[in-house]
Amino acid sequence: VAPASPAAARALGALRDTQRSDGGWGLEGASSDPLATALALLGLAAGQRAGADHADPSRAARGIEQLRRTMASDGGWPSHALIFKGFGAFHGSRTLTTAFALKATLAWQDRAAGASIAAAAAAAASAAAS
Repeated sequence: VAPASPAAARALGALRDTQRSDGGWGLEGASSDPLATALALLGLAAGQRAGADHADPSRAARGIEQLRRTMASDGGWPSHALIFKGFGAFHGSRTLTTAFALKATLAWQDRAAGASIAAAAAAAASAAAS
């Protein structure tokens, strides 16, 4: 999909329209979660590279703040449903949730909020390792 395509514009519009009051994103009928928030932030970051909405950095700062609030003391994030296994069962991975959360914050690292959460995660991980 080309960055300036109508499909990309619709996808970015959906991300912008579904950000929650806590700054995060989540599945319909569920609370905001760090995995959905990270994936939405990555989508907004991709839109920025294509010259998207000037308000996206503000949206991203709110999303990154939601990630900061949900980060565990060891610098990671809890597992959230990612893969549907059938019969109403989902598989989640703490490692994948953490990787996407960090990738999303780094995608916005030139913003003060992104830099601060990446630093907080690194400090927490370092403290947990010692």
